[in-house]
Amino acid sequence: VDTKEGPRRFFAVDTGAGTARYAAEFEGRALNLSAEAIELMAQPPPDHRQEIAREAGDKSRPRVVSVHPPPGALAVPPMTELRVRFDRPMDPFAVKLDWESGDYLSTEYPRYDSNTFEFAISMRLAPGVLHQIVVGIREPGFGQGFVSTQGNTPALHIWRFITGKPPAAPTAAARAPASRALDGS
Repeated sequence: VDTKEGPRRFFAVDTGAGTARYAAEFEGRALNLSAEAIELMAQPPPDHRQEIAREAGDKSRPRVVSVHPPPGALAVPPMTELRVRFDRPMDPFAVKLDWESGDYLSTEYPRYDSNTFEFAISMRLAPGVLHQIVVGIREPGFGQGFVSTQGNTPALHIWRFITGKPPAAPTAAARAPASRALDGS
């Protein structure tokens, strides 16, 4: 909530009960986020329930068992490592993450740990925005993305988090080296 000429305040809203409470725990972290990111995080994600329900009974499909950053994380550093862990061995060369919101600026080649079935991808993410990432979208003509060693694409998995704004650039005075006298004193 933006107050007129006052500090921004954060509230946890329970839409089912119709109540709201002041959420002081967000003050230190969320104040560095853009107003757009905070507003987007409050919106419901796109509705993938029908697709998820269709896939729920199919045990041949790999499942995502954990992701990092965790769902709902706030102020995630823009320079971060995304991790996606599956419940079975995956093809280390078949990787695809779909951004429904947010974006990345650069990425390194993904690493795969065959002992934990986890992909790790170092990335530079767009700062101060909501990121909604989907694993398992299969669109004709766009590649199938992640695939198990048995050739099965994963069940749909969606997660959201917000990146923090990058730290302010140092001032010219802060970057300049301390001056020394020419005589060495």
